[in-house]
Parts: sequence; structure tokens; C-alpha cells
Amino acid sequence: MILWPEQFVTVPRAGTLRVWATNADTLHAATLHPHDKQSTDYSGNPDAQRAAESVRVHGVDYRLLLHLRRVQDDHLRWYNHDETYLGWVIAKNGIQLRRADDHTTAGTDAARRHVFAVLFHALAEWAVSPPGGALLAEADRRSAREQLGKVEAEIDQLQSQLADREAERDRLRSKLQ
Repeated sequence: MILWPEQFVTVPRAGTLRVWATNADTLHAATLHPHDKQSTDYSGNPDAQRAAESVRVHGVDYRLLLHLRRVQDDHLRWYNHDETYLGWVIAKNGIQLRRADDHTTAGTDAARRHVFAVLFHALAEWAVSPPGGALLAEADRRSAREQLGKVEAEIDQLQSQLADREAERDRLRSKLQ
């Protein structure tokens, strides 16, 4: 089951990646495992069927998961200018590479640098484009609805507790009369 709004985005030198947002400030991109392509979520989706199962970096195929965060103005001083691009930064531990032929082997430092230099910049450019902005706005609305549901449930619980406490107060007052 797909939980967050997503699109399939073609990235130069990587192919088509699954891109999703969990809120207006967090963007994720990944290759799509062949098993996932056959799932009920994606088997009938032509875009998903075209998605890259791996990205080739320096002659080696890797499965990729990339996490980007929007840089808030008050956090900008924490980053070098070279680490940010168009208001986006790769989240801490935000590049996850595993060899496609051996999922236990992590990507090399050179492969990580390639992902940073090429894929990160392409995804940041997409994030500030109209389609990227629409996806991020949809994710923000979905996140707000989810948070609103939690707040309303908490309010209901607190109102129930308040009603119980008021009933106890009334019972104790009646004993004093």
C-alpha cells in the first residue's frame, strides 16, 4: 500500500526513479526492486514498470535510496554552500547504496560522491519545478491531515478525562453538602 504521494521521475544518468515526499520539506528517491514492480501497487502502473531497478555508477549497479531535506533559513549556517543546492541538502546518512548483485555490500565513497554530484542536483532541480512543488504540497496536506487526526484524537481523550474529573468533583462536592 502506497502511503505517501509519489511520482516516477526520469533523472539523467540514472533512469526513472520512484520519488515520494513525506511532507513539504522531505523528499525521497529510490530505485524500484523487481519484486516491488510485481506488487499490486505497481504491476499495473506503466511508469513503475519503466523505473530503474538499479543505477550504474562507475560500471557497478547499485540499488539506491536517497533522502533530501529542505534547508530552513535558520539552519543554513550549519551547511557549507557546496552541500546545499537550490535550498535542498542530503539528509544525514541520506545516501544509501547497495550493490545490486550483493545487497550486503555498500557503495564506495566514489559512488556516493557521484550520487551527490549528479543525482542530488537533478532531484533538487526537480523539487523546485512545478511538478515537484505539487508533490511536496500534496505531501504537506496529507501530513497536516494526519497530524490533525492525532490532535483531534488527543483532544477527545482529554475531554473524556475532563468529564471524568468533573464528575468526580461533583460527587465529592455533593458529600460536602
